[in-house]
Amino acid sequence: MPPGPPAPRHDGGCEKKTDPVYPSEVNQLEFKRDDIEAEIIEMIGDASCSDEAACASVAMGEKACGGPEYHLVYCAETVDVAALEALAAEHSDLQDQINI
Repeated sequence: MPPGPPAPRHDGGCEKKTDPVYPSEVNQLEFKRDDIEAEIIEMIGDASCSDEAACASVAMGEKACGGPEYHLVYCAETVDVAALEALAAEHSDLQDQINI
């Protein structure tokens, strides 16, 4: 009889997630997440701004217990902010699925 699905992840005080993700699915999600991260980094470029007020940051990733893993700084004068935020949200959603 083949083994059942992996046990749900439970990290201390974190809320227990119930929908398991199988290892092959995790690999696919990680590759997609990494591709999106590379696209975001390319979009941001060197992040230099002519005015400090144009500096901004975008939350990236998703910790198992919630909240972003890290932030990337970018220049709002040189980046399509809506496209960047959409990619960052997709990146975070993928990381959240990986964390299950």
